[in-house]
Amino acid sequence: MTREGAFQVLGLGDDATEYEIERRYTVLARRFRLEGPDEVRDARINEAYNLLTGRDVASIDELVPVKLRKKILGRTLYDWKNKWYYMRWSLLGILVVLGIFGSILYSVLTTEKRDFQLAVIGQFALLQQDMYAEDFPLNQFVRTNANAANPLMEFLPLAEQDASQMDIAVRMQMSIILSGANPVDLFIANDYAFTFYSSSGLFAPLDALYARLPEIAGEELASQIKPLYATVLDVDGNPTGEPYLMGLDFTGTWLVEGLGVNSGRNILCIGAQGKFPEKAEAMILAMCENREELAERGRTLHKQLQEMYDSMKPDATGGTESSKVAQK
Repeated sequence: MTREGAFQVLGLGDDATEYEIERRYTVLARRFRLEGPDEVRDARINEAYNLLTGRDVASIDELVPVKLRKKILGRTLYDWKNKWYYMRWSLLGILVVLGIFGSILYSVLTTEKRDFQLAVIGQFALLQQDMYAEDFPLNQFVRTNANAANPLMEFLPLAEQDASQMDIAVRMQMSIILSGANPVDLFIANDYAFTFYSSSGLFAPLDALYARLPEIAGEELASQIKPLYATVLDVDGNPTGEPYLMGLDFTGTWLVEGLGVNSGRNILCIGAQGKFPEKAEAMILAMCENREELAERGRTLHKQLQEMYDSMKPDATGGTESSKVAQK
């Protein structure tokens, strides 16, 4: 075998460095170990490696550390390590699919008795501690004004740039909602969540509801609620139709804050696959009817939240306002 032939056997160019030769040989050794023994092939690989490095290797096993030659369940630790290296993403994919299937099954089994479902998606500040508590303003308002005796509240803190386990779980839950297995009637979304999911057809048209707002909310409030239009796209990113009214931007009205949640943008959308769209409409109209009470509460809760954040900011001495109060 010539040097040129040895490079060809290893699949390398004739200018490959010793490091590249060593690395390529190790990769081939792992691959061929999984494929099973082949005397002719292994001999050619070893001969090419020996010629290019000057190292005499009789078999691939000689490169395996002694501690990895120990057998467990009929295979060496080196074999198990290789299997994990080449199959880990497939296994992860299987786990993700199983997780989604389990979540869908759980959602189907646990939401049958629900008579309304609301999801807050995006980066929101909760102006009280527990959104799922019955005395949380949003929960109370839904029960009173959407005629829902057993509503389901979901807080999905979707982040724009995040790869944490929490964000992955949130996006999996959103995939379940998109599939229709967990239908949401009303969404409260921030700007990023609305923009990200509006193209998927998740939100229903709101033209008829928007036309009723001046009558229910009054001209002044209706002028503060901004219509948001978007277009549904196909898998290739092409429009499937004309833009339509998908969201109502309540930012600046203080009504959403009055429900105990707040973000930079507070957008209300009705779910296209929700089971109770009439209750979602009733909820939005009730917010407009109770605008004075909600706005007053929203300003109060927002002020309390701001004071709490301010108390946690470090001052010039390095302490926080809350720590100074504790020291007095």
